[in-house]
Amino acid sequence: MTTVDGVFRSSRAHSSDRSSEPEERRAARTSARPPPPPKGSLLDREIATYASNAAIVRLPPAPKNDDVLFVGMNPESAGPETAALAAAGVRTQSIRPRGGDLEGGFDLASPEGREGFVAGLGLPQNLAADVTRVLVRAPAGERGVLGQIAKAWAAGERGGAVPSRLVVSGHSGGQTVFGDDGSISLEQIRLLAQAMPRAASQIEDIHLSACSTRGNAVQGAIWREAFPNLKTMWAYNGSAPSPAGHHLVAWAARTRGHKDGITLDASLRSAKIAVWSASKGYQDGSGPIERSRARAANAETKLGAYLDGSRRIARGSDAEARADYEALRDLSTRPDATAEEMVRTHLAAEALVRARYYEEGVRRNIAATYGAVLAEAWGSVGLPPPDFARMSRREAVDTAARFEAKVDELGSAAPAAARAAAATVRGLATLDERTIPLLWCTH
Repeated sequence: MTTVDGVFRSSRAHSSDRSSEPEERRAARTSARPPPPPKGSLLDREIATYASNAAIVRLPPAPKNDDVLFVGMNPESAGPETAALAAAGVRTQSIRPRGGDLEGGFDLASPEGREGFVAGLGLPQNLAADVTRVLVRAPAGERGVLGQIAKAWAAGERGGAVPSRLVVSGHSGGQTVFGDDGSISLEQIRLLAQAMPRAASQIEDIHLSACSTRGNAVQGAIWREAFPNLKTMWAYNGSAPSPAGHHLVAWAARTRGHKDGITLDASLRSAKIAVWSASKGYQDGSGPIERSRARAANAETKLGAYLDGSRRIARGSDAEARADYEALRDLSTRPDATAEEMVRTHLAAEALVRARYYEEGVRRNIAATYGAVLAEAWGSVGLPPPDFARMSRREAVDTAARFEAKVDELGSAAPAAARAAAATVRGLATLDERTIPLLWCTH
């Protein structure tokens, strides 16, 4: 029997609270098990359109291959992982992010670029319109990768075959997979699958080779709405190995052919693997929820010190901060946790991952992205310009507090430059996702 070992690297990822949102909207956005879209919403109507288009095409029979479409978001691990699959005799088609919204010479952020790109896929008019809608609504920077996936699946829409297995590999916090050159939301992959039903119907096995992706295996039924013949899904409760060649080879052996179940043996349980399968449902080795609650509660007692820098985290791999982060992620994705527990620990984990990588990567990106604006804002109120690239988390919080106090003191007399920078400064202080993107949470 193929086994896997227990060599892991820490997680590098994720997305925090938008305090100005109404509570019910924030809870729906952050829950590890999102509710279905409200009836009549734009997303609801789009899904209905995809479903109606799927109903008028004749879906192909089950795939006759064991090929893999490999979407490798992390360049450091993608090469070794595809090499391991090739060495095991698995035929693999690789997709690597090129960064941004460009694909095949087309700018997919523009109407003209999307029109030219989709025309080249050779799709029926109704499906071409569906793919275009996905590209229109996709987050900036993700369209290039989506375009590559659409090109790989286009043959399936024209009556040909596509790889029956899908791997999405990189860093993650659960719902987005990223690397140095870009990111891809797993929701966008599902939407593209719904827009390309013939191709999606040929995919039987999905491997999310990324940290903290267990929530997707918990939601196996939701993935099956997008991939109607899905038989298995493999994800991780906590850290995933990087590179994960040994795990991918084990997965490839277990999903060869048309198997509709994965047995979660001792080897897989010890490796923090979570699986969903058509015949066995969801399984993982997480143990009693009381233990998860205790670990998360312990992490929450230290959260304030992590976030304000009074407990310094010099590197993202800091063992204690990493363990506390994983404890929060664990409870946030457990299917037996309460909705309140899931939302609360999700938000805490999102903030903690930004604190973990603050000194290793976040602060450098703050200086590069906001340095000029912040220098002007500080100077406008008579403060020396900050050098966030060199500040510890504690120093950065104190510096932001001094600036905010000065602006409050000036009130309506505060200069325009200071007022314009206020939201950014607040985001830096609170580790807000709108100010500190997921991609910065690395070194």
